Formats: sequence, C-alpha cells, structure tokens
Amino acid sequence: VLFFNWNKKISKIQNLLLIFEKNFAKILPKKALEGVLIFCQDYSEFIFIRNYLWKNIREGDICLVMLHEYLNNFEKNRRKNSSKNSNKKIILITERFYFFNRFPILNVETVFFFSRPKEIEYFFEICKFF
Repeated sequence: VLFFNWNKKISKIQNLLLIFEKNFAKILPKKALEGVLIFCQDYSEFIFIRNYLWKNIREGDICLVMLHEYLNNFEKNRRKNSSKNSNKKIILITERFYFFNRFPILNVETVFFFSRPKEIEYFFEICKFF
C-alpha cells in the first residue's frame, strides 16, 4: 500500500501526475516497457500522461498507442492493429473510449490505473486482459 502526501495548492490531476512521474520510472525500467496499459478516467488525465510520455520517451524506442474518444473509425482500426503488431508498446486509453469500444487488448503485461475508474466493472474487465 502506498500513501501519498497531497499538495493542496495544486489540482488533483497535477498531484496524480507528480506521483506518476516519481513512481513510473522507478517501477518500470525502459527494457521492461512491453505491453503496458495506462487507463485514464477522463481526457484531461489522458492529456497530462500523453505529454509526460512524449517528453520522456525517445522516438523509435517505444510504440505509444493512444486510444481516446475523439478518434474516427479509420484511426481506431489503425491504432488497434498497430498495438497488436508491436512488442514494446505503451497503450494509453480513456474510460470513455473503453465504454464505447469494448474490445480485448492483446499482449498486456502491466496495467496502471491513473485514477480509479468511475465504473468499477472496468477494473475487472481490464484485469482479464492478462
């Protein structure tokens, strides 16, 4: 169990991002970033994590697959197929995307819930991907 001290001067999402930044690099070394799924409750969390990953992951090292509710059907299919083909990948997904597009995500070895899902059954469904 991890306990965190909240900084009351900044927002909840910024506190969560600070915790994520401190612990993500410690928990997963770069060579172990294979099949990581990061589940975000809303789009603002998604943006924070996307920006963090863009700054800290070098081009070509990792395939970053971003699945969010604002994708058109062509992009959804293209990104689903790219997530199946790559070994070293991080899949960043929003809860709303998962609500409308429930498909199994293959080759997931590690799941991070950036914050608790609003619908608790998503937690159990996503844990079945292992």
